[in-house]
Amino acid sequence: STLTYIFGFHKPYLDEPNNFGLEVTDHNWILNNTIEADKLGVQ
Repeated sequence: STLTYIFGFHKPYLDEPNNFGLEVTDHNWILNNTIEADKLGVQ
């Protein structure tokens, strides 16, 4: 899966307001690959 290596949130955890998770992949890379996968019919 393209998204296997990501775990970051746009909003923090409810019990940890300064914690957004660990972002290990570039946001634009994720977006572009998700769009391409959708075009190819990947589910």
